[in-house]
Amino acid sequence: MNKIFSKNIIFVILIFFICTLGFFLRYKNYATVPIPGESRDEISFAWLGLSLLETGRPIATSGLDSYSHDWKYINVSDVFHSFANPNPFPIDSFWFDHPPLFSLIPGFYSYTHGVTNFADASISIIRRPMIFLGAFNILLIVIFGALIFNRQIGLIAGLIYATDPLIVISSRLVQAENFLLTIFLLTIIFYYQYRRTQKYFYFWLAISLSGLATLVKLSGISVGLSLLLLTLILESKDKIKKSLAIIFGTGLITLFFPVYGYFYNWKLFLAVFSVNSGRYFRDGLAGFYWLISKTNITRTFLDGWVLLAWFALFFLSTKLLKLKKLWYLIIPVLAYLLVYLIFGSEGYGWYKFPFYPFLFLTLAWVINYFYKKENLFFSLFTLLLAGGVMIDKFFPPEKLQLFMWPFRFGCLFLLTLVLLPSFNLPHFPKKNYSHFMIWLFFIICLLINIWVSLQVTPGAWYQIK
Repeated sequence: MNKIFSKNIIFVILIFFICTLGFFLRYKNYATVPIPGESRDEISFAWLGLSLLETGRPIATSGLDSYSHDWKYINVSDVFHSFANPNPFPIDSFWFDHPPLFSLIPGFYSYTHGVTNFADASISIIRRPMIFLGAFNILLIVIFGALIFNRQIGLIAGLIYATDPLIVISSRLVQAENFLLTIFLLTIIFYYQYRRTQKYFYFWLAISLSGLATLVKLSGISVGLSLLLLTLILESKDKIKKSLAIIFGTGLITLFFPVYGYFYNWKLFLAVFSVNSGRYFRDGLAGFYWLISKTNITRTFLDGWVLLAWFALFFLSTKLLKLKKLWYLIIPVLAYLLVYLIFGSEGYGWYKFPFYPFLFLTLAWVINYFYKKENLFFSLFTLLLAGGVMIDKFFPPEKLQLFMWPFRFGCLFLLTLVLLPSFNLPHFPKKNYSHFMIWLFFIICLLINIWVSLQVTPGAWYQIK
């Protein structure tokens, strides 16, 4: 009993440490990286929530031609003194670019902190609740991995998600996708709980959240689609009834958005919806390739962890027939991928955010799998791809040239360490050695993550193209 209690206490302490570390990394330079104004969506979401709470009217800024724009120089966060966006803001009423649910988070936070006009809704204020949301998402990822698989997978995924510089910077943005992935994770967790306990409370809670996901952003339909596919694949009885419940339950909540539009201005709502639905396929048929090969936020930010996670997903797909639990990772990625491509495969960085929790959980599963197999080669690839790509930004080839021979000898030494268990040396503790080296490589990668996250200052960010 004491042993079980001790393990639980250690697990809770580790979760607290990971979430605290993630919070600290996100808080560092949160108001200046990315640079205010690089994405006007941040300001637009905050204004929408603020206007709804103060006046009951959806007012924000949009670039769509459907509106009769009222141009204003609202110098929020000093954006007109920077290079980011020197043009005035088009103020639009009524604003229907996206559903309103997410906007209430930055809007409510701003309103309760004394903000009463748009000019005072600074980036330093509206991004603050996103830091807390980011830490909560880390917690959900650990819970997801521990609940559905095991604690080690949850902790590995949580550590990667907490420290990866791409995620650290992305989590600061006031973008609906950062809340959409929260609802996505909660929905799958509750659905798994329903499958495990057969308590319909969790089933209806999952359906309710899948409906709310569409009120965060219309791409949230992927959450309901995930529930539907999981039901059709995993359920053995009453799958048609449960599928209809998911369709009608999600659809009923989704209807709030057109009702909302009808209440304010139905003609304008239809015009905005028509423009959004006709968006062109910017990435075209190469959309999936660019999704895998290009990692970006408001600027292109190379990240080897994401590419490694896609490789892990391909590996995971070969194990599906043996392990049904893997569907809880594969289906959300496929459902969101379908929506991502159908909605236009536009390569904005925040469109990719909902992939990352499930991809990193997939990567954690594969890391744990190769740990059990004592496979040092996958850990070497992790170090080279994830760690190497991260550190390359601050040690480009021209700087590395100064350490050419130490670098070459270091690579040979690293390869020797990896191959050592294959030499079948007598009395060599192969298992303990392999486990130690796998953890060592992983910890080095995490330390690189932390170091790079701390190096991304406004000056460093400015130099990224």
